[in-house]
Amino acid sequence: HPLSATTYFVVGTDANRCQDTAWHTVDVQALPVVAINAADKACEDSIVKLTIANYNANYTYTWTGNNVTAGNNGEATATIVNGNNTFKVECQDNTALQCKGEAVKTITSKPNPVITITGNTPVCKDDYVRITASSSLPSSTYSWKKKNGANVLSVLSSINPEVKAVEDYTVTVTKDGCSASQDVTTSYHPLPDVTIDITNDPKDDGIICYNTAAQLKATAANGTNPYTYAWTSNYIASSLNESATTKLLTNTSNAYDFIVNVTDNNGCKGNGTISVSVKPLPNVQINGNKDVCDGETTQLTASGAYTYLWNTGDRTDKITVGAGAYTVTGTDDYGCVNTSIVHDITAKNKPTLYFSGKT
Repeated sequence: HPLSATTYFVVGTDANRCQDTAWHTVDVQALPVVAINAADKACEDSIVKLTIANYNANYTYTWTGNNVTAGNNGEATATIVNGNNTFKVECQDNTALQCKGEAVKTITSKPNPVITITGNTPVCKDDYVRITASSSLPSSTYSWKKKNGANVLSVLSSINPEVKAVEDYTVTVTKDGCSASQDVTTSYHPLPDVTIDITNDPKDDGIICYNTAAQLKATAANGTNPYTYAWTSNYIASSLNESATTKLLTNTSNAYDFIVNVTDNNGCKGNGTISVSVKPLPNVQINGNKDVCDGETTQLTASGAYTYLWNTGDRTDKITVGAGAYTVTGTDDYGCVNTSIVHDITAKNKPTLYFSGKT
């Protein structure tokens, strides 16, 4: 096979030893030269672009290899799989001889990081959770963002967000230009909602009577049973779980504040507060005479309350009585009860009349 244009000749001799020579020149057409442009290494599962270094629009290019797809202008794309990926392009010119050239390119895959997430366990709402990403490849780099967010939250392997709601984060791990991403969703346990009721509050308005012990009862909801209760106040006389009894409350000028701290089965905490005001007792008084003539009666009138009960058994605000000691117990519209001081009525002797003169 000649490598360049070559002239050949042949000498012919007949029986009479006469000779003649014939000449012929063979032209050699060069094969198309083709080269593939691509990196020697690429990330596994990535799509690489294969281009022709000396593309000629008059040539025809045919690609072969795993996962390769031909495109325009002699280019091709291929998906890189684990290991060595070999691609070949055959180039054919447009001459009558249809001469062909070829090029081969081998691309070695680089591994992608495999991400493992630890620490993303539910926490109590408003607590912080530490979420850690680890890579299968040493010396990887990390980038944390809110999912679909633009701002980088951290370039460390861990983040420690405050969990106020269910939120999504994305961590991207990179090694030697190869990256993998994983989404992480935080979750939380709700905090207990706590309310306190005064069970002996007649009008359910936070007011009790003077010198009365308030009966408190806490109710927890939205957490996880069972709950534990801790009452905090110097005015708590006794408590058992959700119930508490205060000391006798006597300050009518300032309200008493009571707090109960509640912990649910997940260790999540909530608290409830209540203010208790003290209503003064009714000022029950008796108005009326304190002297009466022996054998006669007088009227006494009670005031300062809503209903009355006399020591005589009468239940009206007015009674008619003779000499004696009287008290009245009054109850106001809150049910607060007070008793008047003793009202003494003294019997006075009637005067003795003497008549003189002739009969």
